[in-house]
Amino acid sequence: GARFNFNGFTDKAVGKFSGGMVQRLGLAVACLPDAPIMLLDEPTVSLDPEGAIRFREFLLSLKREGKTIVFTSHTLADVEQLADRVAILVGGRLAALESIEALREGLMRGSRMRVALAGAGELWSGDYWIDAAIRAGATDAALSDGSLVIASRPEDRLAILESLKRAGAEISSFITREQSLEDIYLHYINGQNTPSKHSK
Repeated sequence: GARFNFNGFTDKAVGKFSGGMVQRLGLAVACLPDAPIMLLDEPTVSLDPEGAIRFREFLLSLKREGKTIVFTSHTLADVEQLADRVAILVGGRLAALESIEALREGLMRGSRMRVALAGAGELWSGDYWIDAAIRAGATDAALSDGSLVIASRPEDRLAILESLKRAGAEISSFITREQSLEDIYLHYINGQNTPSKHSK
């Protein structure tokens, strides 16, 4: 009971439980048997943020004890924090089965940096800046709204910025955007096998 926070509800009829409390009760019942494998369907969907955090911590403790947990989820925070392997289903078909490490590698490759170059258009063509970024490790680069949008691994960003400065760029500002599992899922939904290097 304490793990699922039934404080104040242990003596009440289930019919008076809120949706979140019913979810907690269902999870508590599912976790009662000492089975080596647990199957859970959207386990945190009706939980409040505190309940979801507590339940993820509970599942991690079971994982450390050697239990195998198979769960479905649209809550990608659960997937990122709990899963070792991820299956992505699109239209009822298996679109991908990847280790979380492979997905994280894809996320890192797809991270973006938007670099605003002061007066860049007056000095050199866009290809000049794109080539400077690619030479320093960018996997893709393109001009967009007066800025250079660069795809790269996070650890290559500093070298790319330094390369642009050596090439004569005056960098007025830059921002970074990391891809999320949601981005990767949307790529599969849109019919692509892997995240597009041209997405922004």
